[in-house]
This record gives sequence, C-alpha cells and structure tokens, in this order.
Amino acid sequence: MKRRTRAAIARVAALAVLALLAGAREAAAWAPLDLEAVPRWGELPVRYHIHKSSIPGPLSGFAAAGIEAGFAAWSSPACTAWQTELLGDTDDGRAFDDGKNVFLWISDVWPDELGAADSIVAITMPVWDADGVIDDADMVFNNVGFCWNDTGEGGCIDVRSIATHEEGHFLGLGHTNVRGATMLGFYPGGTSARTLEDDDIEGVCALYPIGGTAVASSGAGAG
Repeated sequence: MKRRTRAAIARVAALAVLALLAGAREAAAWAPLDLEAVPRWGELPVRYHIHKSSIPGPLSGFAAAGIEAGFAAWSSPACTAWQTELLGDTDDGRAFDDGKNVFLWISDVWPDELGAADSIVAITMPVWDADGVIDDADMVFNNVGFCWNDTGEGGCIDVRSIATHEEGHFLGLGHTNVRGATMLGFYPGGTSARTLEDDDIEGVCALYPIGGTAVASSGAGAG
C-alpha cells in the first residue's frame, strides 16, 4: 500500500446551476483541476462502480447507461489514451480516499458538506497525492434539489449531460469558459453537454495523450 505524503480534495468539482452568464469570456481555456499539481490518474483503465440501487426508480432505465455513454465520449478522440472500466454494481456509498470509485445518487438528505441542495446538481470528489496522481474519486448526483430525465426538458436535468461533465472532473479537468464546451462551468439545459467540443478534446488529449507526456494546461486559468 502506498504511503501518502499529502492528499488533497479538489476544489469543489461541482456543476452548480447558474443563470446564463451574459457576456461570458471566450478563451481556449481548458485547464486541469489544479494548475500546480495537474492531477491525473496514473494507470489506465480507471475502474469504477455504480451504486445502482441508489438510482431513482424513474431513471433506472437510462441513468447507468448515461454514465457509461459519458465515459465513452471522453475515450473516443483518437488523440487520447483515456479509458475506463465499469466493474459493476456496489452497495458502497461515498468514502474519502478508500480507493474505490463509486457513482451514486442521493435522494433523501443532501449532506451539508457537499454544498447547498438547491444549487449543486452533482459533485465529483477526486483525491490526489503529492505527485498529482489521483487514486480515488467518487461522484454524487443530487436527487434532493433537482429532477432528472434523459432529455433535459421540462425543467429537469439531463443525466447523460451532467455525467459527461462530471466525468471530465473525474479524469482531471477543471472548468472552461469556452461556450458550448462540456466543461463549461454551468449547465445550459438540454443535451448539448453530451458532445465534446474541441476545447474538451484538447484537454483530455493533453492529460492522457497517445504515447506521450501530459501537458499541464492550455495556458488559461480554470473556469
């Protein structure tokens, strides 16, 4: 077992529901979760579990598939080596730094430490060591303050869009200011975040290049 010299939880890698930002700044702005550490996973594929019994009943037909489809989007660019592997179901909940990456839904009481229940749609909690190597990341979806579906219509949130965004945090990306990008820091509604834009692709390919060395950032700050 590796001895940890320092561990840090990423700045809250959460997607908050915000109003559309008028005049939001445009930039080629993909950035890592932390500009100094540049957190990334050391071994691929990264394995994870889905707590399927936590998925709300109305979402059971598409939520897990949405999570898998989101990861498939991040693995699809030809320039990246990024890969994940679903290990199956689990009854485990979120746990700090236990080495088991669990994706789950909370439907009863939203924990105060995860932020306001009416503003945090989902949150990813990566932990990395002094060398910037991520070794644990749980993901939680908020079914207390928000309704979910597979279209993003009717005032509800599209599962696959949010999963794809949060999976960007899971692999080590922070927010961007590029309009239309999956890693934009707010949810614009609908299903557009399911599809990676050039800025997202540049980020995942820089952190996990095919046969290469990771690049720290695009040179822009985190969004």
